[in-house]
Amino acid sequence: MKGKPEGIAVRTGLEAAPGLISLSESGEVAVLRLRGDIDAAMAPVLGDSLAWAVDHHPHVVLDVSATQDMAPAVVDVLARARRRSRSRGTPLQIAAPPERLEALLSRMSGRREQR
Repeated sequence: MKGKPEGIAVRTGLEAAPGLISLSESGEVAVLRLRGDIDAAMAPVLGDSLAWAVDHHPHVVLDVSATQDMAPAVVDVLARARRRSRSRGTPLQIAAPPERLEALLSRMSGRREQR
């Protein structure tokens, strides 16, 4: 895939190892899948991958169904990605978020948008 972020651990396909990001395309949709526990060290990788997907696709899906836990830094990256996607008019759908994650994202997005 031409234009993928250089120097980051992005793998294409469903066979990504636990804790890595899997990036695939289906038509004009970019699908990023997270697996395992996503710690703070993965936040920059996720941020770069989401920014690239939002900048290069008219629709982005982030599948977190196989994610057990996320560090607060990762949740912050997701909130920033939502704001970036809104500003660009690119829908960012977070698929299968645990209830706790969805509540955190809603609170973080609302708090930042009110500033």
